Amino acid sequence: MALLLTIGFLASIFGVYLHVYLSNVKRKGGNSSQAEETPIIAATKAFKVPKPNENGENTFKLIVESSTSIVLAADPPIFMLQINVTNTYRFNVSRVEVLDYLPKDWAWKNVTLLFLYADGRVCPITPPHCEVKYYSETGLLNVTVANITLTIGKPMMRGETISLTLLMWYNLTGRYLPEQYREQTSTYVNKVKTSAWSTEGLKSNTAEASATIKMEIKLVDRLKDAVEFLKRMYNSTIGLCAEAPRVAPSTYWLLSDNLWAYKALEKYDPQLSSAIKSKLIELAEAYNLPRDNQGLPISYKHEAVIGDAVPKPFNEAVSYMLYKNDYALKADIANGTAIMEDWRRYADLLLYAALSSHWQGKEMEALELFNIAKNMWDGVGIHDSAAEAESRYATYKLALLLYTSRVLGQKLPFEEELIATILRMQDEETGGTITDYHPNGQPAENADANTETTAITIIALTYR
Repeated sequence: MALLLTIGFLASIFGVYLHVYLSNVKRKGGNSSQAEETPIIAATKAFKVPKPNENGENTFKLIVESSTSIVLAADPPIFMLQINVTNTYRFNVSRVEVLDYLPKDWAWKNVTLLFLYADGRVCPITPPHCEVKYYSETGLLNVTVANITLTIGKPMMRGETISLTLLMWYNLTGRYLPEQYREQTSTYVNKVKTSAWSTEGLKSNTAEASATIKMEIKLVDRLKDAVEFLKRMYNSTIGLCAEAPRVAPSTYWLLSDNLWAYKALEKYDPQLSSAIKSKLIELAEAYNLPRDNQGLPISYKHEAVIGDAVPKPFNEAVSYMLYKNDYALKADIANGTAIMEDWRRYADLLLYAALSSHWQGKEMEALELFNIAKNMWDGVGIHDSAAEAESRYATYKLALLLYTSRVLGQKLPFEEELIATILRMQDEETGGTITDYHPNGQPAENADANTETTAITIIALTYR
C-alpha cells in the first residue's frame, strides 16, 4: 500500500510539471520539438556588373601599360555586387548583420540597402536605421540593420528579404601591377556571412555565400603609340613635327615642340630624331636665333630638358613668327624685356630651373626648386598659378615633374598616380597625349593631343 501511495504521489508531481511545460509551449505557439528551434535565413550573392560570360564566369580586364606595368584602368571600372538575406522560416526577424570580406586588391565605394516585401513592394533602408563599418586591415565590411521594426514599422517576416548592393572598384588602378600577376592572373573570391535575430532574441544560423570574379590582363604599349603619333606629326617636306593634328596641323614650333620631339625620338627612331635635330640647327642659323653649343635653338627655358642650363630669374616669353605662308613657323623664347617676378608660382619654370641647377652641380638649389613644384600636386594635377587662372590642369607639367624627379633621383610619393593620370590623357585614336584636363579628371572639351605634351611624356617615361 505504501508503495502504491508513493507512485501515485510522484505521478501527480510529474503531471503538474508536464501541464506547466506544455502550457508554456502552447503560449509560444509551438510543440516540444519547436521549442528548441531558431530562425533560419538564406543568403545569396552575385555580381550584377560585370555580367557572366558564355561560360557563366564573371570576368574583368585590367588594362596595363606594358613598358611601365602601370595599371591604367579596370574594365568595367565599377563592379556591382548584390547580397540578399531572406527569412526562410516562421520566426519574425528584428535584426540582420552582414559581414562581407572584400578580397585583396579591392575597395568598396557605396552600400545601398532595400527591404523587399513578399508582395513585391520595396522600401529603402538608410542611416541611421543601418550602420556601415569598414575595417581596412582585414578588408571586412560590416553592415547592420539593428531594428527592422523601427525601420519599416514591422519585423521581417517569412519570405521577406533585405537586399544589399555594394559598389566596388579595383584598388590597383594607377599602381604597378604585382609581378606575380603577370605570370598567373588572379581569381578573386568575395565571401559573405549573414546572421539574424528574431523578435524574441533568438539568433539564426550563419548563412554564407560567395561570388567569384576572374581577372584578365590586357597589355597595351602606350609609348609605342605615342612614338607613332610623333612620326605622323612629322612633315618630311618641312622637316619638323606639326603642333597638333586638329587645332594646329599647319603650325610648326621650333621651341619647345621640335626640340623635345628630337629628344623623345632618339631611342625609338634615331634617323628621324637626327633629321629633326639637323633641321633645328639649320633654322636656328637661318633666323639668327639664340643657340646652344650644339647649334640648337634655345628658349632660355625648354633646353633645360636636354641638359642645358638656363638663366634665372626668367624673362617674359615672346612668341616669334619666323615664317607664315602655307604654314606657320614659330619659336617661343623667354627674352622679353620684363622679368617675371612671380616665376616661382609656375611649376614648369620651377622645374626648368631645378634641372638647370642640377646640370650646374647645384644640388641643394635644385632640390629646393623641385620641392616647391612637387608640393603643387593636389591629388589631381599641378595646381600652379596657370591652373588657378584657367581652371584646368596642363598634362605636360605632370610629365615634366616626373622627368625632373627621375633626373634628380627623387622618387615622388604619388608617382604611380601621376603616371596613371598622364596615361589616361593619351588619346586612344591618335596615340598622342592630350594637353589639358578638368579637375574632375576629364579631358578639356577643346583640348587636342599635341607634339609638345607627347614628346615630354615619352622623355619622362623612358628616362632611367
